[in-house]
Amino acid sequence: MSENFDKTKAFIVIGLGSMGTRRVKHCLEQKYEVIGYDVRYDRTQKARNELQIQVVENFLELENIIKTRDVSGVFIDVPPAEHFRYMQYCFDKNINFFVEQPAVHTQTLVKLCQNYANELRYRKQSMTIQVSCNLRKSKLVNKLRDMIQKHEVSTPVYAHVECAEYLPDWHPYEPYTDYYPSSKNMGGGLDVICDIDWLSYLFGMFRIVDKREYHKSKLMIDTYDVMHYTLEFAAGPLVTIYEDFLQRTPEHTVKLVTPNQVIFADFINNTIRINEGEGKDKLIEIEPVDCSKFSSNDKNWNWVEETYYLETLEFISRVSRKDTSLTSLNNELYKLTQLL
Repeated sequence: MSENFDKTKAFIVIGLGSMGTRRVKHCLEQKYEVIGYDVRYDRTQKARNELQIQVVENFLELENIIKTRDVSGVFIDVPPAEHFRYMQYCFDKNINFFVEQPAVHTQTLVKLCQNYANELRYRKQSMTIQVSCNLRKSKLVNKLRDMIQKHEVSTPVYAHVECAEYLPDWHPYEPYTDYYPSSKNMGGGLDVICDIDWLSYLFGMFRIVDKREYHKSKLMIDTYDVMHYTLEFAAGPLVTIYEDFLQRTPEHTVKLVTPNQVIFADFINNTIRINEGEGKDKLIEIEPVDCSKFSSNDKNWNWVEETYYLETLEFISRVSRKDTSLTSLNNELYKLTQLL
């Protein structure tokens, strides 16, 4: 991060649920002023009392702050179905913004975002836009990427990803029906984009050749609880992704098959193991996950907190450097075009 960045400027966090609270804490840890906005009174009061930040409860009041303050950027942390209204506001007002995945949830909104991106190029306006891609910050993912790029392992020809956790355990402090993965109207049903993102970071462009999504349980959701996807990558393997909302013991793993090895990686345990046949297993050393600043209430997901923090720092750094690259947005729109 630039040491010359003016820390008297403020960041705005729209949405003070679990992700928004993370972004607030990240900015506060870096000594920036934060202004929070949420339509829910309980969340604004909790942020005011526990995080000691200024909060507002209606958008007119927030808009007045934006007009009168020097705002460095906005974090958009509401359910995906609400992302675009705030993205559009930032596009129109030329305000730097960070938005969680998936950025939008319909093909129509993808096209509108593409139109805005084209307009930004035409206007040549200086605006920093970043879409969350936190798993690209995972030490495990980057170790796999280095091993492949440095030819320490053969090029994978097949990969299988599994990501599963019982949906009511995601946010045990609130009804799972209030959480966006349970509802298409809130933008749920696109959680696989997080795994697709880090896979495209390793293997580049792709197309989805098979998509199977089911509701098999008695969970009161109108999205899916069992999902299976098959992807072909232009410069990499055939990949299958299995996800479910049913397993009581969380799992997030990937198996990569090469002509010479099988690589087993476990996100939760931060381990990589290579099997070269004949009972030869080799453990690969990975830099430990740093939980010193932020940790999760669930030990199974401590590893992910560091990735969220690092991408917040990246956005702040890009704002300070006036980085106007649209790569992050374009990557997201490409993935959504394939998925929707």
